Amino acid sequence: GTTNERGEFTLENGNAGPTIVAVQAEGFAPQIRDVLVEERTAPVVVTLSEPGGTIRGKVVDIEGKPIAGAFFGMESWRGHRPFQFQVTTDKDGRFEWRSAPRDVAIFSAGKPGYMSSRSFPLTASDREQVITLGPELVITGRVTDAETGRPLPKFRLIRGNQHAGPAEILWADNEAVEIAGGRYTTRFDQPWDPFFLRVEAPGYQPTVSRAFRSNEKSQTFDFALRRGDEVLTVSGVVVLPDGK
Repeated sequence: GTTNERGEFTLENGNAGPTIVAVQAEGFAPQIRDVLVEERTAPVVVTLSEPGGTIRGKVVDIEGKPIAGAFFGMESWRGHRPFQFQVTTDKDGRFEWRSAPRDVAIFSAGKPGYMSSRSFPLTASDREQVITLGPELVITGRVTDAETGRPLPKFRLIRGNQHAGPAEILWADNEAVEIAGGRYTTRFDQPWDPFFLRVEAPGYQPTVSRAFRSNEKSQTFDFALRRGDEVLTVSGVVVLPDGK
């Protein structure tokens, strides 16, 4: 919502119960208020009394060279994601935000072609803060028949990671790509490592790569798939409680 000339606002279609209201205005430090949404919610009064904090920064690569056109944005503040803020670095890799929170907030930065930096804390300060982005992880390789050494004419490449915990690999099956010609190239630019690759092809056993880390730059990994002894299938029926 946006305030009118009297500073009034209305937020509609909210869910009943506890929530927050965040207020942001140019030149002021943002504010958060806890609110209990009821049938007749009492008016919320927010006083913007503090000037905004200033965050000055520069985004550079691992050699210290400025990265123009990189994004810098706020992820969360005081445990919430109250509003969105994002700027783009200038030709010298620099950015500035003069209406930032005066206490610590969590930020991210990135640009295509680089490994993004996620969930790092920053506090408003007069000094310039430097954010370094490493190169993205690029993995290339061949996919062949383990017995003959011949490239597979067609296969599926599926990406996964274990950033949520060591219990299992989370495979992005909905992002699987069909590749022909026996070669592949894939890129990772989010630091959610370790990363894994899985290759599937009709008549062959699925094969999983080793773990890759986000700081490995460019790597090569070849898959040699073995033929499966039999094709295993799973079939079944999905029913409602009444049996339909």
